[in-house]
Amino acid sequence: MVIKTVFNLLTKNLFLKILSLCIAFVIFLGVQLTNSKEVIQNLELDISYSIPENHMIVNKVTRKVSVVVKGSLKKIEQLKKERPSLPLVVDKSKTIFINDSKMSELKGLNIVEIIPKNIDVVIEEIISKEVAIQFNIINELPAGYKYEAKPKLNKKLATIIGPKSSVDLLEKVYSEPLNQSSIIGSESKLLKLKLENSNLRFKNDREISVSYKIVEEYINKEIKDIDVKFLNCDLDKHKIKPLKNKVTILVKLPYSLKDKFSKKHYFIYADLKRCSEFKRLTEIKLSPATPHRKILIKYISPDTIILKKDIKNKLNIVNRNELKKNKLVPKLKKEKKKKKENKWKNYLEQMELED
Repeated sequence: MVIKTVFNLLTKNLFLKILSLCIAFVIFLGVQLTNSKEVIQNLELDISYSIPENHMIVNKVTRKVSVVVKGSLKKIEQLKKERPSLPLVVDKSKTIFINDSKMSELKGLNIVEIIPKNIDVVIEEIISKEVAIQFNIINELPAGYKYEAKPKLNKKLATIIGPKSSVDLLEKVYSEPLNQSSIIGSESKLLKLKLENSNLRFKNDREISVSYKIVEEYINKEIKDIDVKFLNCDLDKHKIKPLKNKVTILVKLPYSLKDKFSKKHYFIYADLKRCSEFKRLTEIKLSPATPHRKILIKYISPDTIILKKDIKNKLNIVNRNELKKNKLVPKLKKEKKKKKENKWKNYLEQMELED
């Protein structure tokens, strides 16, 4: 029964099964023929240079070589996946010729062409040297600001490492410029040092710190015709009149405040607490008050003011009362009459003498 079942399976659709086997064989044969077929293709090999310690390559050299090879497709495809390299030993500056003998990794393939066929390699000893740092400043500080402490570097020298020929020629390195127009409000800034030669490098950090102190500038400003304010006294009531009531002041103020305040914002005053006791002419010291704590008064011109008091009538009344109190009024009238009589008597005597 089992044998009959297997036989039926093998003989059922026999034609289709035979056809499938034939197609599979043809495909297998095609693959085998393709892999064994010789083709010409281009391979790129990475070049690795082996140089003495403390030396470096200073010229521009190629890092890849292109090799045209002929061989089986299978072998070439396998090499592409493995990415073979070309090691070159360089003990001194020289021209290296690339030929088939150096292509050990391409055994089993025929080399048709190598591009490039030779490479010039220049090597030099690596040395270090300390050079001066050149600090550059661009633009101006914003108006009204100045340095209280000039910009100062945290170091003056930089150590440069590179090939001897390049390092020997280097005398100084330059920093990024410090833009003065954008440093208000800060006290330090990090700047990078620059090297034009790509073969050179810095031994340590290539950044420098620049410290400085910037303050706002103070200017002097003269303000004229400021009205004097009189405090603690009614001038009209006490019949007091200032001989001058306007002054000129000189102020020292931050640049940013130079146009912020006008003369009406400044307060110049005289304290007249005891004005009832003033004499006919009294000199009073003036005092200032500023609209901002950063504004300083350098001088007031004049710094005193003279007040005139009308005391004529008052003094007459006082004197008359005093005289009445002391019963001297009749006496004064008598003396006045006597002076008048004496005057006429002297006049008559003089007329007689002339006759």
